Amino acid sequence: NSIVGVWEATVAPRNCATGAPAGPTFQSLVTFNKGGTMAEYGANPATPFRSSGQGVWQQGWTGEDSYYMRVVFFPLTPAGIPVGKMKVTQTVEHNRYTDQMETSGTFELTNPAGIVLATGCSTSTAVRFR
Repeated sequence: NSIVGVWEATVAPRNCATGAPAGPTFQSLVTFNKGGTMAEYGANPATPFRSSGQGVWQQGWTGEDSYYMRVVFFPLTPAGIPVGKMKVTQTVEHNRYTDQMETSGTFELTNPAGIVLATGCSTSTAVRFR
């Protein structure tokens, strides 16, 4: 029972130093494709206008229930003009005997010139979509 498939996630932005909540939770849909590619879309009030996310995933080094994923998407103006790039990196813990997973990791927002504008952390819980 791998992570391949569609997952409904609840994402919680976090203070990287303390782990305390750093904003409202939001919903995300994540699709892990066989072969290591993935797609994502999050309904985050901090980025209300954005592209869908595209990324990669692989099995982790700590066992068959551990994975690593990296997604990128473009925050947009209301007119649809890209204002930068958001990269999200997460470790994934999936109990292969259930349809649940947890993630934790970081994000980095850069402007079109590649200058870092913001960084942060997040956690999520997810259930397999059926």
